[in-house]
Amino acid sequence: MPNGTEPGSLIADTEDVYRAILYPHWWVEEKNRPSSAAFDEAIFSVDVKSKTTPQETSARFRNVTRLAEFNCGRAREIDFETRDELDPNQPDNLAHARVHFRGYDSFNVNQRKKKARKRAELCLEVVVPTSSSEAGFVQGVASFPSSPERQEVGSALSLLPQNPVVLDADDRHDVSGYISGHRVWVLVVLAFLVLVLLWVISR
Repeated sequence: MPNGTEPGSLIADTEDVYRAILYPHWWVEEKNRPSSAAFDEAIFSVDVKSKTTPQETSARFRNVTRLAEFNCGRAREIDFETRDELDPNQPDNLAHARVHFRGYDSFNVNQRKKKARKRAELCLEVVVPTSSSEAGFVQGVASFPSSPERQEVGSALSLLPQNPVVLDADDRHDVSGYISGHRVWVLVVLAFLVLVLLWVISR
């Protein structure tokens, strides 16, 4: 916020903003849209589309997986107000804004999840081009430029939120798939280690 206490001015309803998707459970693969978890916060950060590019927004994060876009006016209709508020940790990002979830503390968990899901359903996925071509909306998987700053899986997992996240049915399906994939790799590694151990013992 501009002075740390007062909210910034409202962003025009005609503006669109980018929301970086940072964790696997923030995206529902089978519906190709963000999950409610990406918006179930009292205040969250976005970048104003007219002040940045998809490449610039995705480059600000080491573990961004997708980029979603939504309209400020449509968001305000369901109690999500987008305000012009710079991030003190990234003062050079003039596109930064914050979305305020009006009435967040007065809603129970189910009410918040319902509104956050509506917010997610109004999003479009943005492709971040790897060349000079313009970004566009797609129905498939987003394409992001490779970067030496991207973290490996272990580093990315260390950045997961410390507070527990309440997941809806779509979120749980996405997370279960993510966990199952990792269990398979763990079993493969363990089997390999057992084979190596047996080979050493047999010598």
